[in-house]
Amino acid sequence: MCFSASASFTSGAFLIPTGIYAIYSTFELKRFHYFPLAFIPFFFGVQQIIEGGVWLSMAANAHHYTRLFSIGFLFFSHFFWPFWIPLSAYCIAQNKNTVRAWIKAFFAVIGFVMGLLFFIPFLSNSHLVQTHMCANSIRYSTSSVLQAILGTSLPKYLYIAVIIIPLWLSRDWAVKIFGWLILVSVVATYLFYSYAFNSVWCFFSAIISIYVIYLIRRDKNDGLNFIVK
Repeated sequence: MCFSASASFTSGAFLIPTGIYAIYSTFELKRFHYFPLAFIPFFFGVQQIIEGGVWLSMAANAHHYTRLFSIGFLFFSHFFWPFWIPLSAYCIAQNKNTVRAWIKAFFAVIGFVMGLLFFIPFLSNSHLVQTHMCANSIRYSTSSVLQAILGTSLPKYLYIAVIIIPLWLSRDWAVKIFGWLILVSVVATYLFYSYAFNSVWCFFSAIISIYVIYLIRRDKNDGLNFIVK
């Protein structure tokens, strides 16, 4: 999380069990098409725990560990989320032979390739990642292949589009709302925390991921009611 080590560990300790409950719910209710989506809170929890390690290593001036934990955080932000969220949106579609489903699959492939281009250079040259404290938040300064090639902010917009558009393509209004919530978090982070975008946006998204519980457990025949067994 963007404010302190204790906040990161606390949010991680909350999100990991939340994710486990979401995963359990897919089996309990036999809604296996939600299985990849159910992992989202869990993985956000792991990411928050890793950022707690960034906070502690920075406080101890352990630069080697700061770099390692930072790369662990960026694994999720730069590589994992751009393909996992579109993949989750694709799996939700029970009919995989529609144009919408194929477009979601296409976005998942694009996200995977884009994530590799973002992340692999960090593994070969960890000095491309510079982690700083900025206004009580963590700022990850990175250099990416896509930005070097295009020389613009286009990769950032592509990143956002790859994550949000597959959710909007769903026929399920509740999944569309999930996409809108992510977009609101992007805009809010850009307006108020642009100096530490990666850290703060991932925190907002982690909180939003709790919505996954509702998506899985809702009774589609009774509006907002949960299925309780």
